[in-house]
Parts: sequence; structure tokens; C-alpha cells
Amino acid sequence: MPEDSLIVRPNFINLVFQQLGMFLLPDKIDWACSAHGTQFSPEIICNEFYRQDLETVRGEFMKDVSGRIDRHKIIALTQVIIVSLQPLTFRDLQGKTADDLFGLNVNFAFLFGLQFLVKWNEQYYPEQHFCEPANLFPSDVFLFRLNKTKEGNDFWREHRKWFMARKASRAFPLFLLSQTWFLLEQWGLEYMRHQPNVPREKPV
Repeated sequence: MPEDSLIVRPNFINLVFQQLGMFLLPDKIDWACSAHGTQFSPEIICNEFYRQDLETVRGEFMKDVSGRIDRHKIIALTQVIIVSLQPLTFRDLQGKTADDLFGLNVNFAFLFGLQFLVKWNEQYYPEQHFCEPANLFPSDVFLFRLNKTKEGNDFWREHRKWFMARKASRAFPLFLLSQTWFLLEQWGLEYMRHQPNVPREKPV
């Protein structure tokens, strides 16, 4: 899912929205409306806000402004946009607090990052790293540590806490957030290397 495939990015965001709905029941969440009364959508997130902020990322965080933005910065930028816009809401707001709404969007932002990281590696990692390019990227193994271990759950809890703590200021160190996703990816890949039956990488 390269950076220049912005046409398919809304479809991916919508897929993550549907996945979040599966966890929370699809009839519980919906796209919120902006202050101007326009309902948010994956297309608005990508075509209006992501495109608008992309040039800022290039100018401030990239040596080659004409180069392709890497997956970690794509995740960081999209997360910042989601948490800033608060594009999701609950269909029934009775009993819901501002923290509940903010937390819903934090969950959405995190799920986007995780799924984007996995899908990117499914597409590009074997071609670049495995001895046999036809090998499929073992996504279940990559995600196992995050989903099944105390350390993985601790990471998610601390990542969520970091977002929630910034609710008031909306101040996001974008590059630091990008590095967080880089480290998570390296952690997952290193874990995979020590698992049986995982396709072997090319020797360095």
C-alpha cells in the first residue's frame, strides 16, 4: 500500500472502521459530523486532511521532499488526523462521556496503525527480505506477541494512555510517533525470526 496509492487509502480506512465495528458491534458506532454539519468519511480523511498535511510532513521530516513517505510516517500522520478530527461517534450517546468518545477514536487510530503495518509487510516484506519471494508474510506470527503476551498488551495500554493524555493540548510530536511504529515493527519482525516454520530471510 504505497504512499502514492491514495485512491485506495479510503477503502482501507473503511475496512478498519468495519473491523472496529466487529469488536464493538457494528450498530454501535458511526461516522460523526464536523462542526459544519458534514459527516466524516474515509474520503474526507484522506482527500481533504491527509493530502493537506502531507506536504508539511515532507517539508519538516524528510530530507528528500520528492521521495515517498515511509509507512511509519503514514501511520503517524493518519493517527494524528484521526485523533484531532474525532471522526467516529457512538450511535447512542446516552451515558457516554467525552473520554468515551475520545477513547473510541484512539482505538480506531491504533487499529489503523496496526493493520497498515501488517498489510504493508504482507505486500513488500517477502519481496525485499525472504529467500523465496513467493512466501507469504506470516501476519499471525507477527501479531502474536502483541495480541497474546503481557508485553504486547502493555504496549497497547501505554500507547493509548499517551494519546489520552494529549487530549487537551492536541500536541503531537509526529516524528516520535513515527519512531514508535518503527520500533514496534522491528520488535515484531525480530520475534518472527525466532519462530519455527517462518520463511527464512536472505543472509545479510
